[in-house]
Amino acid sequence: MPPVPLRPAAPLRPVLKLALEEADFAADVTVDDDSLLVSVLTIRVPWHPTTAEAAQEWMRTVDVPGEARWDGAGIVVLHLHEAAAVHRFIALLEPQICANATAAGLRRVLSELGVDSVTGASRDVIDVRLGGDELGSAVALAEQLGAPRIAQGLELGRPRGLRRLAERFRYLVTGVVGSLVDAVFEPGCTHEEESLTLYLSVDQAGRLLQRLNRNALDGAVPADVRRLVVHSREGS
Repeated sequence: MPPVPLRPAAPLRPVLKLALEEADFAADVTVDDDSLLVSVLTIRVPWHPTTAEAAQEWMRTVDVPGEARWDGAGIVVLHLHEAAAVHRFIALLEPQICANATAAGLRRVLSELGVDSVTGASRDVIDVRLGGDELGSAVALAEQLGAPRIAQGLELGRPRGLRRLAERFRYLVTGVVGSLVDAVFEPGCTHEEESLTLYLSVDQAGRLLQRLNRNALDGAVPADVRRLVVHSREGS
């Protein structure tokens, strides 16, 4: 039987461009006959050092067919000739795409719930920074997670009280996501308020997002309607 012709990479340009954008991987994608040329415009790359030679070795190691070359402006360009190479490259971007989407979801739902926070994402870790006077954002989020009295008995005007609040909050979120959460408390100073930063795996952040989405949905439904739904379930 004659060999099956390889599918060219060029028709997948829109798909690759979208994946790169969702992964925050800055690059230009151009068509060269049947191939795609990916001009890398970021230093946040999975190969080290940031050279064409290192990129070529990375492509070989992770099974992305093609070549990495320098262009005339000193930019690393990945030459992808086959559709299979594009699909493989996109598969390698998926963890970062997932992390970014989860972080964006957390930013959205925390904003909807009125919780002031700063959320960032790397490939493996999503960090959520909670601040506010006397860790007010952490207290507000704890209320959303079913612990409205998390600060009860604590002197939040003193560093020891804030540290104990941070410890309680860490164990609260650990219970919500089902595994131990890393957290760092930073005391305030003259020019900066205290803060608590959660360092979550993508799975942990996804579980927290699911819980908060449920809370946001419940909050959007009037209480009398929720009671009606509960009673109808009990009567069925």
